[in-house]
Amino acid sequence: MLPAKDSLEKGVDIGYMEENINAESLFEGMTATLKIMNGAFKAVGLEEIEPIGHQFDPELHEAMVVKHVEDVKPNKILSVFQKGYLLNGRLIRPARVEVSG
Repeated sequence: MLPAKDSLEKGVDIGYMEENINAESLFEGMTATLKIMNGAFKAVGLEEIEPIGHQFDPELHEAMVVKHVEDVKPNKILSVFQKGYLLNGRLIRPARVEVSG
């Protein structure tokens, strides 16, 4: 996590020093920092739950909204409000999702 923190601090420092920082360079820095964080998370066994298009599973997902959608079977995950995570195969936060009804 320290490399990610270093990267965020460097970005904040640059933001204070430069008057005309552009959105593209800010986005690039954020993307690079996110890659560092994802690598650190993966190294310790943290993985995202990828639920879109899968069947709703109350062991992994928390339904926030149920929406009727033509031609979509009930209990299919349509969108994600908040990502869920497993740590070494154990749920630490369910994915908050929109489900077809």
